[in-house]
Amino acid sequence: MEIVRDRTIEDMPVTVDKTWFIDCRVVRCRMTYRGGDFRFTRTAISDCSWEFQGLALNTITLLAAVGLDGRDWLDVATHETENPI
Repeated sequence: MEIVRDRTIEDMPVTVDKTWFIDCRVVRCRMTYRGGDFRFTRTAISDCSWEFQGLALNTITLLAAVGLDGRDWLDVATHETENPI
């Protein structure tokens, strides 16, 4: 997994998969997530757009189909990614 540490990333495409962001700030970026491993530790993400592809898109489609809104599963996912093993 690639480690990105102590960076401010602005106005660019960012692939989330296979990346561990530590103490970063991500601003106005196009975030792409395909369903692979990732970590966010003490990382702020603001004013970014998201694109979900592949397995990630499949998961979001399933959650929507069973009636879960974003808050129901986002809080759990955020908590888990902030506490790496």
